[in-house]
Amino acid sequence: MSLSDAATGAIVLKTVADADIRQWLPGTRTVFHTIKLPKRLAEGEYIVNAAILDPQTGKPGVEFAIEGRRPDGRYPLGTVIVAAPS
Repeated sequence: MSLSDAATGAIVLKTVADADIRQWLPGTRTVFHTIKLPKRLAEGEYIVNAAILDPQTGKPGVEFAIEGRRPDGRYPLGTVIVAAPS
């Protein structure tokens, strides 16, 4: 998973979910993953991206059957707003 700045598209945070896709069977799969935001992350809108990484290169290595693939191989899933605690 990663977060990208909604305005620039720049990746600002990368994290790896604890999921072993070698155990997946055909069908629907749900993976839960918590992304801990660093305190230095600026307020604003971010896009949550997903990718399955190639273990040898550490880069996205699987194409999903959905539209919207970024040039870096990640797929946007939705947006989040980061705001200061009140």
